[in-house]
Amino acid sequence: MHWKRFCLVSLSLAWMAFPERARSQDVTSTPGFSSGYATLDNMSGAMSLSPGGGSYLLFNKQTGKAVGIPNGYSRIGVRHAFFEDGPNQVFGEAHFLVTDNTRYGLNTGVGYRTMIDGAVWGVNGWYDSLQSPQGFNYQQGTAGFEYLSDTFDFRANGYIPFGQRQNFLKVLNPGTTPIFVGHDFSTLGTALFQQALAGWDAEAGVPMPVINWLRMYAGVYYLTFKGDETWGVRSRIVGQVTQGVNVMFQVTNDQQFGTNLNIGVDIRFDGRLPTRFGGPRDAYARRYDPVYRQWQIQLGSGKGDYAVPLINPATGEKIQVTWVNNTSAGGGNGTYEHPYNLLPTSPDSDYVLVKRGVGDTVGNIVLHNGQSLFGEGTQHFINTDRLGLTAIPDAYFDNTGGVPTLRAGNPAAPVVTLPRSGCTPR
Repeated sequence: MHWKRFCLVSLSLAWMAFPERARSQDVTSTPGFSSGYATLDNMSGAMSLSPGGGSYLLFNKQTGKAVGIPNGYSRIGVRHAFFEDGPNQVFGEAHFLVTDNTRYGLNTGVGYRTMIDGAVWGVNGWYDSLQSPQGFNYQQGTAGFEYLSDTFDFRANGYIPFGQRQNFLKVLNPGTTPIFVGHDFSTLGTALFQQALAGWDAEAGVPMPVINWLRMYAGVYYLTFKGDETWGVRSRIVGQVTQGVNVMFQVTNDQQFGTNLNIGVDIRFDGRLPTRFGGPRDAYARRYDPVYRQWQIQLGSGKGDYAVPLINPATGEKIQVTWVNNTSAGGGNGTYEHPYNLLPTSPDSDYVLVKRGVGDTVGNIVLHNGQSLFGEGTQHFINTDRLGLTAIPDAYFDNTGGVPTLRAGNPAAPVVTLPRSGCTPR
């Protein structure tokens, strides 16, 4: 864990708590504020830190790996109450997140809370982004519900990733079955993929007997990606050590991520020292508590099919194939899925494979050294690095039957122009 980063941020917050150090602004005497509070009211358009209120700076540190989280992280941000009318409150939060392996994330959200029968009821919504340890970027939307009272708490959150949710990590088995994908001649292998997991979690909690500054929580969580599901259980203890400092100890367990132990600390700075002891702990005092949820996008891994390109031994590069089928619609790009319907003039590939089609295939093609032009209806072979001389599978290119006929698009030029050496028209 990066305790150096933790200590630096903690010291910065402590330094900010002393108004005599804040030389960029004057310490003013504001009605209703006792001496020692740092105010930002003299800065036009700026947010005001509100002692005992809904606007404050927040620092959070969590240690160790957790469910879908490969390592610890530090989070620093700001909470601001945009609107308050009696028991009703609309607030926003924005956090910058740094993982222990120096990857970055962002959380921005808004929420609404109100007091009903002495309890806090609230809803919130978020946009999250995260850079994974491998450098992939993920996004998700999050929605939450909360009920906070003197004797009972309940929270539930839903996580919905969007955009690119899966990225290739590594090949597990290259396979031996030849396939064509795009311009590549490959084998059907197995690979490991990183996946952004969707899911939800819920927990309930009560204060501990006698020690009312400790609360115990127990809950469940569910994560999924394309049918692969993970169910788990979570328990945690949260202690309000001082009015501005909370400490958490958490245990989780499931079949995919195993058992994980985490320690977390939250430090809130509202213009006063966060190390003040005492103060109310009833539901009304908790209406400005930070939202609790999983702040990192939760990542898993899974196996899947993967086309592993074969290499041309003569060039050391991937084997590239241009496909032609005169029954295809116009606008093709020469891939297996979208072949050309005319002979390409000068294809940049190792092989040109012409399907039988219907009638003549029209065009003029110029072959270069090392290129091969194959027509359907005959067994052909491609030389590869891993499989040696490999027959083109009949499922992709008929080995028997009629052959394609070629006709010049420009009658004044040859249908096929050969280099002096090193090409194979068949």
